[in-house]
Amino acid sequence: MSKKILAMLLCLCMVVCMIPLSAGAEEVEAPKVYVALGDSIPAGYGVDEGKAYPELLAETCGYTLQNLSESGAVSADLTETIQENLTAIASADIITITVGGNDLMDDLYEYVANAYNAANSPEVPFTKEIIQQKLAEGDSTVFMAVLPYLAAYTKSENVKAVIENFSNKLVGAIAAIKAVNADVAIVVTTQYNPYTYLAKALENNPLYADYATLLATGFEAGVTALNTVIRTLPALTQACTVADVYSVFAAAEENPCNAGFTSETTYTLDFHPNAYGQSLYAQVLDETINPLPFTDVDKDQWYYNAVRYAYFNDLMTGTGNNQFQPTTVLDRATVVQILYNLEGQPEVEELTDKFNDVGTQWYAKAITWAVENGVVAGNGDGTFGPNTAISREGLAQMLYNYALYKKYNVENEGDLSSFTDADKVSEWAETALTWANANELINGNGDGTITPTAGAQRAHAASILMKFCENVVAAQAAE
Repeated sequence: MSKKILAMLLCLCMVVCMIPLSAGAEEVEAPKVYVALGDSIPAGYGVDEGKAYPELLAETCGYTLQNLSESGAVSADLTETIQENLTAIASADIITITVGGNDLMDDLYEYVANAYNAANSPEVPFTKEIIQQKLAEGDSTVFMAVLPYLAAYTKSENVKAVIENFSNKLVGAIAAIKAVNADVAIVVTTQYNPYTYLAKALENNPLYADYATLLATGFEAGVTALNTVIRTLPALTQACTVADVYSVFAAAEENPCNAGFTSETTYTLDFHPNAYGQSLYAQVLDETINPLPFTDVDKDQWYYNAVRYAYFNDLMTGTGNNQFQPTTVLDRATVVQILYNLEGQPEVEELTDKFNDVGTQWYAKAITWAVENGVVAGNGDGTFGPNTAISREGLAQMLYNYALYKKYNVENEGDLSSFTDADKVSEWAETALTWANANELINGNGDGTITPTAGAQRAHAASILMKFCENVVAAQAAE
């Protein structure tokens, strides 16, 4: 797929004349066409630094992007946008839809204005435009005045009407897309609560905890109602997939939104995602559109992202039956094959005859290439030992040799003396393991050890390869 080719090119950007895994140029897939539909979130509103998620996703996956999203769009605008861009819709391979927030917010501001005016009879009545503007500006007087009505809104009859209209418009938009492009993959993102992180951050603050909690709780009900509709779409339309942005934002390690509250007079309720939030959108969509095929690699495992990287960059595949076997120790032949993949599988004219245990097996081309280029050597007795388990220091040595072959800068100021088992490092591997540790490829185990002779597991190898591309190859490209 195009994503793999692009990512390989990025990882090996110093390599000229690199050969793709499928050698013939006529076999290379054209980039997938990606169309983004929706509101200000995919349009990139409020991202002072960084990019909106459609651009991030397109870059990650190698898609050709046409972003048709517009700030202020509601679900009722989708069908019109589709009709005005039929050519783009018809040619798309992937379409993402992010919409619904404005449906709720527009009605919310109107409800709050009406409720406040009815209860207080101000000389200058509030309008939804005034409330929206004042809250965006951080007007504490308006915020305190309307906060009770924000919470009450989700229990009103207004919400039911908004949700019903939202459901009808979204289903209609999906039908309109499928009418002109039956094969396109449609992914609809769930809505997030922009104030969840804010409430968590202030939960122990005696001055602001109640405000933040009331705000987050009020929005939670409305967001839940929208997401209930969105999550029923796959069964209802049989034409789309749902990307769970809500859960990822709720569990975010830092604030994914622009909303911030430092005092009663210094705050912003801007619900749009910041650059970090946009990156979370792109990540969730990537994982939804391009799921890992492995049943033994869970998202909550430390090696999940590394396995995704290795798999989608054609560095490592599974072991069969939808298994990756993350804790299985690698053998020498597999590591050599991985480096051969990393190099783009260059042609090998004649298989090596230096070893009596290689022959014409699946790893023969990789071993031939590696031996010819000084990346690996045999055992000195006419064997290569393709099925021999490889240690952590052995993996470091192979990567070090590969870096030398690529003429990368391998100078470092590393020091292994802080590890309690540094004396266990083999003399032949000391330079390579020091280099690997200095470049954060192979770190300690959290208990003061680096276990140099322990077997290199597949999950560790995926992580090491990802860091090698990010820390070594990228650094070389930047020089």
